[in-house]
Amino acid sequence: MARAIIEVLKEARGPLTFDEIFEGVSSRLAGSARKFEIREILSSLVRENIVVREPDYERKRMVYRLREG
Repeated sequence: MARAIIEVLKEARGPLTFDEIFEGVSSRLAGSARKFEIREILSSLVRENIVVREPDYERKRMVYRLREG
């Protein structure tokens, strides 16, 4: 599932909210993904410094993107 999250973020044109990531992963895995599982995996990717979590003040949401480099 971590690979699906990374692929969704790679294909995105910009940072994504959690709901956008959930929709992308769910469509890839034919709806077998649960929000809680995705949230746990996403938080572990943030702790491992693979994904960056940052505020988007225009959208008033936290967004996620792949770390550059």
